[in-house]
Amino acid sequence: MASKRGDRYEQMKKPIGGVQRSTFRTCREIKVLENIRHPIIVQLMAYCIDKNSVHLLMELFHSYSLSDVLFDNVFEKAAALTILKKHKIAQQFCQAINYLHLKENPIIHGDIKPANILLHANGTVKVCDLGRSKFKKMSSSLRTTVGGTGFVKGTPLYMAPEVDS
Repeated sequence: MASKRGDRYEQMKKPIGGVQRSTFRTCREIKVLENIRHPIIVQLMAYCIDKNSVHLLMELFHSYSLSDVLFDNVFEKAAALTILKKHKIAQQFCQAINYLHLKENPIIHGDIKPANILLHANGTVKVCDLGRSKFKKMSSSLRTTVGGTGFVKGTPLYMAPEVDS
């Protein structure tokens, strides 16, 4: 369900999956979204928690997902993605992820994929679906490079999960 409020459109996001699992994920998503204000990340407008469900009211962004464009040929669109447009998409996406990672309490998106990158016809990008996101506990070592004999070399906050485990 979508509606217009002032100059913003909003959309109700209904949880999927079993009630308990879905409620846990949605509550975690609320905690993360309450800490995010970025123009390239879909905004949480409001939420409602009742006995059997949790509902999120999200900013509505008239768009297609990158997955739609690349794999479903939505605009005749894949062909319309020039190198310059692809660069702008990547740049905007990286700005959003950089914002999440560099917050005082860094946030890991947890589900980066083409379906969670929204593209507007005007070239604007939004990152969505933070349902698997989580706060990364921050220590001073997470912002520094580690290395040496017997140690992994790299910056832990930016390492692939399998390297950091």
